[in-house]
Amino acid sequence: MRYFRLKNIYLKEGIMVRNNYGELIFEKNLGEEPKDPLEIWLDIPGEYRVLGKKITLRIIEKHEMKKDKNLRFFNGDLLENKILLRHRKDGDTMRPLGMGGYKKIKNILIDRKIDREKRDKLLIFQNNKDIFYIGEMMISDDYKVKESTGKIVEIGIFEEDKNDRE
Repeated sequence: MRYFRLKNIYLKEGIMVRNNYGELIFEKNLGEEPKDPLEIWLDIPGEYRVLGKKITLRIIEKHEMKKDKNLRFFNGDLLENKILLRHRKDGDTMRPLGMGGYKKIKNILIDRKIDREKRDKLLIFQNNKDIFYIGEMMISDDYKVKESTGKIVEIGIFEEDKNDRE
């Protein structure tokens, strides 16, 4: 018997079935066309609203680093003044914190059992050609803050407050 790995099965009346790690998910297929890929240049420092998220980029001192689930800290000595925010692309790689080598982002997401539908919506932060942050998930070992780091960049990703819209 041969098994085929299907991404989605479309049933009558706009119902779509997909397999999410052994769990069948039934959804109403809205027939939405794929949107243009996300590619936004962000200035450091800066504050942005993207896809229902508030993204803050600040230059801080070491003593300002605090533990917060919404904040990540990076070696600003390595970052340009403009970074690219985008969605993932085929073949993307990064060096996860604590790993010696590079790993495909696709494999990182599979290992973490991230739902297929969510994978393409994750925010990817890129400096030149290096991916240094998978938003709200993982930082690159290459961009971690070290004892010798002079400039620290704090990136915050927050759910957008509906009362905070301008």
